[in-house]
Amino acid sequence: MESMRDSRLRFERVRELCVVGIVCGAAAGLHACSSDSTLKVDILPLPESPDAPPPEDPIASGQARQLWLSLSDFSTGARTLLTYRDGRVERVQVANEDQDALVAVWRDLRVLMERTSGDVSFFMADEVEVPAATVRAVSDEDVTLNPSVFVELSPSEALLFMRGANEVWLLERSGDSVTRVGRASIDSLAAPADPSGLVDVEAALLADARVLVAMGRYAFNFDTFSLDFFGSQLAAFDVEALRQAALSGAEAVPTTLVDLAWENPVAGLAADPANGVLWVGSGATYGALDGGIQALDLTTLAALPERSCSEEALDVDLGQIAMLPDLILSPGVSGGRGELVVRSSGLTGAEPLYLLEAECSVRALPELGIGVAGMVATQQPASFITWSPENLRFRTGGLAFTLGTAALGLPVYSAAQAGLPNARP
Repeated sequence: MESMRDSRLRFERVRELCVVGIVCGAAAGLHACSSDSTLKVDILPLPESPDAPPPEDPIASGQARQLWLSLSDFSTGARTLLTYRDGRVERVQVANEDQDALVAVWRDLRVLMERTSGDVSFFMADEVEVPAATVRAVSDEDVTLNPSVFVELSPSEALLFMRGANEVWLLERSGDSVTRVGRASIDSLAAPADPSGLVDVEAALLADARVLVAMGRYAFNFDTFSLDFFGSQLAAFDVEALRQAALSGAEAVPTTLVDLAWENPVAGLAADPANGVLWVGSGATYGALDGGIQALDLTTLAALPERSCSEEALDVDLGQIAMLPDLILSPGVSGGRGELVVRSSGLTGAEPLYLLEAECSVRALPELGIGVAGMVATQQPASFITWSPENLRFRTGGLAFTLGTAALGLPVYSAAQAGLPNARP
């Protein structure tokens, strides 16, 4: 809990950022900062499309246009959090300097994972000044861990994966309180060449009664005093078995463990239940197109080589992958169903986003953003968020807006869909 003095200092810093927003916002075409320390942002309608929802549709209403953002200036270490709703940027908070943080959403809780300090903060509703609860990610030896991947299991339970720590935490929520109720280890999945090897959890998602986890495997090289990468694997854990392992402090044993096609760190997972496919993206290393998109059977995790594509065949260096929700593209492109969208990391090619099509071909999607550095896609409500050092763009159904990051003082680093304001567990 913050002291009164810390809250006052934070408020003064927020007011300074608001002044910066006024100056920069004028150049970006934004409205000035209002008396309640918010920025006004115009909503921009998209060109009319047959699949655009009517104005009274909830997907087109203001309550669906909510974002929970993390902003960062890596040159100074400054960190900012904010929420966006109905054309207004609200409740700006400046976190501690030298923080590397990611954001997630757990129903009506906003989750901030500060990977440098190990603090995981849970903010209620749109409040970002004082967290409702904080969990410190530290080992039994009081070593700060790296909380990086958050997976919601239910309204009352979630998993928190620690990168490089060979463990996963089980979190439980009761009202506004969040506590760690268990911790499972995944030591047996470390590189067999080194008993003290590391598992670097790269991505995870919930698929029915399983948690699918992509992991890089490392071992310590005593000749070079560095970690050697041994490739990536995908592990499937039964949710209930994983819960029981965490509650008892035992080893978590996967039901399925498969080696991934490309021996590069995984850039993302995307499940396509309608077609029974799990997509795994592995990025390029040092500018070489040596990664790719691997297709797996979502049920068995068997490889589908006929649907897998190398970066060289795509001529795209992979950044992230995501299932593009309905209503974002015109029916002629999307066909009214989710499609796999690929973000380029910018090493090759001029376009930032691509739609994967048949026979390992891609279609550029410049209308979804230029210079995209990150993206988030959500199905409920259907929305797509992209950001770059200059702009953040949000699209839901037939509506869209662009927010100039200069008005915020910092570039966007991560984002999450905040959902409906009255959603309760």
